[in-house]
Amino acid sequence: MDEEPISQTEDTATAFAVFVVGSAWLAVPAERTVRILALPAVTGVPLAPPSVLGVAIAGGRPLAVLDLALVLGLQRGEAAAPRCLVVDTRAGAVGLAVEAVAGLELVAAAGVRASGEDGRGFAAGTFTSGDHHVTVLDVERLVESIEASGSGH
Repeated sequence: MDEEPISQTEDTATAFAVFVVGSAWLAVPAERTVRILALPAVTGVPLAPPSVLGVAIAGGRPLAVLDLALVLGLQRGEAAAPRCLVVDTRAGAVGLAVEAVAGLELVAAAGVRASGEDGRGFAAGTFTSGDHHVTVLDVERLVESIEASGSGH
């Protein structure tokens, strides 16, 4: 009987969209990923928090684009072709400015470890992909944090 929950856990796997910001390898559950596109032209929004790059038009709709490097306190790298990872949140679709998208990674539930405090509270877990330590982001917490900061800088 003790083995049943273990085998259920081992059979469960989650797909993650893996991407790079600075030197950090990050991921969000693929089920939250709406699309990946070249970073579109972004128009700044007066009084928006600094972490909001601005608004872009994607698929004919306005899209808030977040500066993920700034939100996470990471040093931004030089990307030849920055990307925008569009993710679904309770607040609607949000764009995350990233430097590169590594692809999709299927990870067994046992391979995702609970994350310790990351200093900002946005880490939902970690896993290893090849030689890279990947941090899974809690997108809801990240967006709620930015919403809570409002226009206060």
